[in-house]
Amino acid sequence: MCNNFRRITGIILYGGIEMKSIWKKTIVLVSLLSLAFFMSTCSKKEAPSTSARPTYVFKVATAGQPGDSLDSSLKLFLKLVNERTNGAVTGEVYAASQLGNHRDYIDGLQMGSLQVAEITAAVLSTVAPKFSIFDLPYISRSPQALYDILDGEAGDILTKHIMDVAQIRTIGWMVRTPRHVYSAKGPINTVADFRNLKIRTMESAPMLKAMTLFNAKATPIPTAERYMALQTGVVEAAENNVAEIYNCKEFEVTKYLSKTAHLVTPNIICIGTKFLESLPADYQQIIIEAGREAGAFGTQFEINGEKDFEEKLVSEGKMIVNEVPDKSSFTGVLAPLYAEYTPTIGQDLITLFQKQ
Repeated sequence: MCNNFRRITGIILYGGIEMKSIWKKTIVLVSLLSLAFFMSTCSKKEAPSTSARPTYVFKVATAGQPGDSLDSSLKLFLKLVNERTNGAVTGEVYAASQLGNHRDYIDGLQMGSLQVAEITAAVLSTVAPKFSIFDLPYISRSPQALYDILDGEAGDILTKHIMDVAQIRTIGWMVRTPRHVYSAKGPINTVADFRNLKIRTMESAPMLKAMTLFNAKATPIPTAERYMALQTGVVEAAENNVAEIYNCKEFEVTKYLSKTAHLVTPNIICIGTKFLESLPADYQQIIIEAGREAGAFGTQFEINGEKDFEEKLVSEGKMIVNEVPDKSSFTGVLAPLYAEYTPTIGQDLITLFQKQ
């Protein structure tokens, strides 16, 4: 009986040991599975935070009118940036000086309250003196020739200059068609016709000096105030390209268009350097490339539309257009202006421009 008891007891004890081993293995297996599930869950939760990209809303400013070359170029810029950042950058173009004048745009870019703006070379020259080169009459031969040099070494020099002195970067050159004189007083054929002419110019020291050499009475007036100044007789004339004259309806307050073609200048797509450098590196590259494409688009927009706008000024605006084939009387008095600004601009940059 005792032997039977020992045999039975041994089976029970052995079975107990076997059962304990099975439970231990089960507990270990369950623990490992739980740990794996927990790690998998944590991994899934963390993934979005590591892959998420910041989003931005750009304010883009222009003094241009809705649908013109400036407005259209900046809308293309935003479209390209939006597409290439997969929707991370959105924004709006504020046309017709809604966000102020070009001087205000410089302040906004430097302070960061404005992300992108188009600004005339004349206004940029007030903070970056080398940009005065654009306001030397007859320094540029044609819109396409000017765009070509700005898309190369000359543009690189100017971009570095304004980044160094004003913390603004140029990202696109929108070269406008030639600027002519339009007036309520009479046509311009030679420099003698400028005598005592009250003319609106851009905010540009070289242009004011040039008009002094032409014996005109020049007054710098912001774009948004130009029509009223012409209408009220504060000035008798202004100078601009045919697209701008038509889009701003200034044929209503002037009569004569004289094709002096004294300036070919760009409106420049700009961004604040601090803001640009705060963006992801790939976004920075996208913005720079989109700005270049938008500038090229705006330049061709202007070139392609020049003849049509001139015809509209005649047919709709009843303007009288006179060609000015001989410009020697204008260029003949400008030597002192070039001599004065060569030290500021640099002979190297002037030489590049004169190769057009």
